[in-house]
Amino acid sequence: MKILQDLAKPPRPDVSVPALAAPTTNINDRSVAIRNRAEAQAAGAGVGGAAGAGAGELVESDGQAMWDEDDVMVFFWGNSQAAKERHLKRVNEATERMEEWREAVPQVSF
Repeated sequence: MKILQDLAKPPRPDVSVPALAAPTTNINDRSVAIRNRAEAQAAGAGVGGAAGAGAGELVESDGQAMWDEDDVMVFFWGNSQAAKERHLKRVNEATERMEEWREAVPQVSF
C-alpha cells in the first residue's frame, strides 16, 4: 500500500519552462530572397520580358535571350554524339531490364 501512495504524488519540477511559441525568424528567413527575386523580376520585365534575371539566361538590350558559359557547356556536353550514345544505351538497358522482369513475373489467370 505504501508503494501506491508514493506513486500517487510523483515529483514535479518547481518552475515550468515555457515552450517557444514560434521558431525564431532568423532561421530559414526567406524574406530577403523573396524581395530580391521580386526586384530582379521587376527589372527584367522591362528589359527582356519573360527571360529576366533568375530565368537562367542573360538578356541582351534588344530583348533576345543570350546563353551564359554554363548554358553553352551543358548544351555541348548533353548534345554530343557520345552523350547521345550514352543516353540511348541507358534507355536500351532499362528496357531490357523491364522485359526480363516482366518475363520473370509469374502470370496468374483468374
